[in-house]
Amino acid sequence: MVARMSKAVRFVCAEYNLALLAALVNATRLPDVFLVRRFLFGFPVCGDLPVTGVFGDGGKPAAQSMTTVVNDSSNKRWNALLARSIERRGGGAALDRGSVAWLAFQEVWGKTIAEVDGGCMVRWAAC
Repeated sequence: MVARMSKAVRFVCAEYNLALLAALVNATRLPDVFLVRRFLFGFPVCGDLPVTGVFGDGGKPAAQSMTTVVNDSSNKRWNALLARSIERRGGGAALDRGSVAWLAFQEVWGKTIAEVDGGCMVRWAAC
């Protein structure tokens, strides 16, 4: 299955056991029957996002308010964690510029810049 992934998807998802995930989706009757396929070919992140059936109407109200969980402080911590992870993985990939990891890093970065240039994202002031 990993061989069918694009370089960018492989860089992010290759370590997941998709056969086990497929078995779990089946065993738990998860409504999102295309979850494994999206791990294999990539998840849509903008535009027309498919309904997965995972989120439904009703249920209990959230235990915490949205502003308790998502706020400037938590966003800064999360973004810092992501930045450190990307730096670590990108730095490791840069040690071998012929590696699949480096090629995937370059592909993801190129697509990110294309989204910025296309107006889908806002460029970070430090870039």
